[in-house]
This record gives sequence, C-alpha cells and structure tokens, in this order.
Amino acid sequence: MKKLILIPVLISFFCIRSFTQIIPFPAFSNARVSNTYEITSDGKPIDNQTIIWRSGVASYARFYVENDAEIVIRCPQSGGKWDISSVKPVDYKSDKNELRIFLKGSNKIMIQTATKEVLYLFAEQYQPNIPVADDKKIFSATEFGINPGGTEILTSKIQKGIDAVAKRGGGTLVFPAGIYITGTLKMKSNVFLYLSAGARIQASINKADYPVDPGKTGKGSEMIYTRLILYDHVSNSGILGLGEIDGGRQAEEIPEAMQGILPNLIRIRNSKNITLEGILLRRAFGWNTHVLYSRDIQIQNMESICNGSDGLDIDNSKQVKINNVLISSHDDSFVLKSTAGRYGLPQNVSHVFMDSTILWTVKSALKFGTETNAKRMENMVFKNVTIAGSRGALVMYLRDGATISNISYKNILVKNSRHSLEWIIKNRNGKGKINHITINNLVSNELNDVIFEGLDNRHRIKNVVLNGFIMGGKPVFDLNAIPGNRNEFVKNITIKN
Repeated sequence: MKKLILIPVLISFFCIRSFTQIIPFPAFSNARVSNTYEITSDGKPIDNQTIIWRSGVASYARFYVENDAEIVIRCPQSGGKWDISSVKPVDYKSDKNELRIFLKGSNKIMIQTATKEVLYLFAEQYQPNIPVADDKKIFSATEFGINPGGTEILTSKIQKGIDAVAKRGGGTLVFPAGIYITGTLKMKSNVFLYLSAGARIQASINKADYPVDPGKTGKGSEMIYTRLILYDHVSNSGILGLGEIDGGRQAEEIPEAMQGILPNLIRIRNSKNITLEGILLRRAFGWNTHVLYSRDIQIQNMESICNGSDGLDIDNSKQVKINNVLISSHDDSFVLKSTAGRYGLPQNVSHVFMDSTILWTVKSALKFGTETNAKRMENMVFKNVTIAGSRGALVMYLRDGATISNISYKNILVKNSRHSLEWIIKNRNGKGKINHITINNLVSNELNDVIFEGLDNRHRIKNVVLNGFIMGGKPVFDLNAIPGNRNEFVKNITIKN
C-alpha cells in the first residue's frame, strides 16, 4: 500500500527538481487565482489561490522548497509598500512594485501592501515519506470508497473509514490529492488522517450535515455545539500532512442553508495526545480550532486563515505546545480562556508554550479572556512571536475572576497595532488578579498604547518586569512617556533596558 501511494509522488518530484528549487503543490481544479500578485521563481509562475473572507481578500501560495531559492513578486498596486512578517528570519529586497525574497528552506511569510489583499507564502521542506513507520498501519481512503472530485457528500463513507481503521487497531488514513466534501466527522483513538498536498476536506454548506450536541441550545452559542471534525474522549490521534480543511465561509453574510449554526472546523474536547501538523485551515464559520478540557496537544507547522471568528482557543486545557504556526483571523487570533456551564466546571489553564508564530487580526492577537472562570491561568511561555497586525497585541481581559501568573513573553515584535499591552481587570462573575509577568524584548516601531487597569486594592496588576522594551523605535525607561491608561491599582512595574 505504501508503494502505491508514494511512487508517483517521488517520480514527479525527481523529474521536476532538476529544473527548479521550487515545486508548487498540486493545484485545485476550482482554485481562484489572484490578479493582484504575480509570483515567479526561476522565471516560472507559482499560482496562488485567492479567498474572500470577512477581513477582505487573502491570497496564498504553497510549495516545496529545496535548499536556497528566490521568489519574485510583482504587484503594480503595491504603492511601493512591502510589509514582511515571517516565522523565520528572511532576506528580501524591494524596488517599488517588485519584491524579491531569498528563501533558505521552509518558512511562513505574510506580505502586506497598499492593496487590501494580503499575500501568504508557505514554503515546505519536501516530505519523501508518509510519517508512519509500520506499512500495515497505512490505509488509503480509496479502499473505503472515498473518492474525491465529485459532488457527493462523503460523510458516511469517511466515517466508516475512520471506524474501520480504529477497529483494526489504529493507523493512518491517507487522502490523496482531491476535494472531499463532508459534514461532521467523529475521530477515534489511535487514528490519524493524512491529507496529502493537494487534498482538501471541504465542509458541506448545509446545516443538516452538522448534528448539534443533544440538549445544547442558546443564542450566540451555536459555534460551541457544532463542528466539522470532532475529537471527544479520544487519545493518540491527529491530522497530519500538507493538505487543507476548508469551512466554506466566503463573506460576512451567512447563507440560508447554514442559518442558525456556526460550526468550528476542529473541536478537541475531553481528549489527550492530539496532534495537528502541516495542514492549512481556512474559512471557518465559527471558531477555527477549539481545544476544550484537553491536555497534551501539539499544534505545529500549521496555517490558519480563519474568517468566521477566533483562530485558536485553548479553553480549560493544559499541556499545549504551539510551534511554527501562522494564524490570521477576523476575530481574536490566539485565545486562552476558561468558560463555564457548557460542558463542565472550570479547570485551570496551564503549561502552554508557543514558539515561532505569526498572529494577525482586526481584534486581539494573543489574548487571555474574556472568560476567566478558573482559579488560575499560569505557567506559560510565548517566544519569537510576531504580531503582524491587531487592535491589541498582548491582551488580558479578566472578567470572571482567575489569577494570571508566571507568564513569560520573549522576543515579541509588534506591528500595525493600536495597543502593545492591554490588561484590564473587571468584575462580571468574579474578581481576578494579574501578577508575576515578565516581558523580555518587546519591540514596536510605532508609539502605541500601554493599558494597565486593575480593579481595586486587592485585585491589582503587579510584579511586572519589562526588560528590553522598545516603543516607537526607542527604549522605554518610563511608562509616563507612553500613551495609554494606567490606574492606581497597578503596582511594582519594573523597566530594565
């Protein structure tokens, strides 16, 4: 089975690699190509898909890169503005309406110009093998009658495939290139989905394909109770590969066939040892990915272009690692929260680690709250994070109690943002505290706000260390030189430069 899947891929790779260092992913038959950006490498075009979403228009190109390579991007409407954000350092040169990017291996790059169309480049190292050691544990989706490219809703067939792999002791269900239309899928323990480059799990645009959790109703909560892919009491499972999962939402208005529900793309609930790796998530109706009452979650080398709402929510969960990820969202990009009354009592949120990530949003980029019903939200590290745009970059909104403590931010680059720090404690369902926060090397070339608002003398923001704090391109020695509100319930703010 492994040879049947891999040999055609390897042949095409070695035929192409002698001509260029860039190998585009297989194209989707219904892909909409951008007219704003022309992308080439070695004089050969690289197609980029365009999607329309609530925050405007986005285009992206995904391709393999081997060793060093040069990408040339032309945009007559750029206005000479090229704002580059990348997960790894990248060299580039710009000349009016042309940009040259020099790649050294894999990277995730976000490019903003004077146009309203954002461009993403996702360069991946070539994967010569499906990352599963035991051939007997690899299954092709076609074995179960799951064939791409048609208009058939494949929910039943895909679910039978997942169930069959689970009954055989687990393994990896491989989806070759093509589009697979489906409604809600329920994952099983020890089962992995592998989406090959050019494979797309396409969400049905019909609410009949999304069963709502029994007994769960409530205006404004529809996104909590429906989803495309559900992990519920599952362990040792995940989604791998370089394919895509598409929720299908195109604009602000909800089509009639989807009225009343806002399904997430992925919900991980009451589960452990779950991995999301390599995939691209796009166009969710509700939150893109929701991790709820779960632990030991790995999210790495993933892209999320989410127009429905939040990008990634860590809710009542712990032991979560995020690495080499890009999240663009219409609402908050990355959120840590503790909700109450939906599926159980609040649990502490702890031991969350983020490294090498780009966040972009029209609202809050890296946010605690607003739901903070747990006793503690603690022991977290966020490093090498670029906020490519936001209303608030590092945000803490405490509305329901909780003590946020032992949080470390390291090497944070803030761009195109109104507030660098926005920490506010209020009493909606409880009184919280913020203490023992360390920020090392926060850089913003803009002079944006720093907002610290404690609640009262017992519920303060205190014991905060700012080390290497650069605002407006200059080191900050005194917060009084920075715009923004700070009230009397803020204590022991130390600035070191």
